[in-house]
Amino acid sequence: MTREQIYGRRPVREALRGPREVLELWVTERALKAEPWLSEPGLGTRSRVKPERDLTEAAGTRDHQGVLAWAEPYRYADAYELAAGDSPLLVCLDQVTDPHNLGAVARTAEAAGATGVVVLTTRRASPPRSFAPRRERSSISRSRSSRTWPAISRR
Repeated sequence: MTREQIYGRRPVREALRGPREVLELWVTERALKAEPWLSEPGLGTRSRVKPERDLTEAAGTRDHQGVLAWAEPYRYADAYELAAGDSPLLVCLDQVTDPHNLGAVARTAEAAGATGVVVLTTRRASPPRSFAPRRERSSISRSRSSRTWPAISRR
C-alpha cells in the first residue's frame, strides 16, 4: 500500500481534519502532553506513543516536533473534469518546484474563486514527487483541506 509521510504538529493536525485518511500516527510523550488534540478519542487506535529517536529515524529529520503520520496518497482531480464545469477558472502552473510558492498560488486561486490548480509535469526541473513530503509542511496543506477547494491536478 502506498502512503505519504507527514510530520510536524500543524501539518499532521490539518491532515487529520482533511479529506484523506490518516493510516498511522506516531507521537512522543512530550508532544502528547503539549498538544491536547493528540489525546482526543477520535484518533482511535491509529495513535502510538514512540520514542523521539524512532520518529527522527522514520522522518529522516529532527523537525518532526514529536508528531509523525502516514496518510493515504493525495488524490488529484482530473484536469479535464475540472475544465468541463460551468465557467471554469483554472490556474495552470509549469516548473513550480517550491511547495511554498505552490501554496501561495493555491491560496490566491482559492480566494479568486478558481475551479482548481493544474500543476503540469512536463518540462519540470524535478518530478512532482520530489516536493510531496515538503508540500504537507507548507501552507498548501491548509488550502487542500478546505471544503471549498476542490482539488489540485497533475497533468
